Amino acid sequence: MENRIIVIDQNQLFELIKLAVTEVSQEYKNAKDQSQIMNFKETCDFLGIHASTLNKWKAENKIPFKRLGKRIFFNKKDHNYPKV
Repeated sequence: MENRIIVIDQNQLFELIKLAVTEVSQEYKNAKDQSQIMNFKETCDFLGIHASTLNKWKAENKIPFKRLGKRIFFNKKDHNYPKV
């Protein structure tokens, strides 16, 4: 993938950011069962693992997650959790 500089005006940048935030917010709001959504600590407790293990799995894309700003969320319904 080559690096390119793309020039856009302030309004276009605002619209792109707004679209991205709206999309992520919609995904979070549209979760069928909010009780299935877990934060980082809840996921560690649910899986019985240490935070460093969850960070490692996240970095290695072994566990699906969603990011909302700086917050990370996991869904209990995702069956792709690694075996402990």
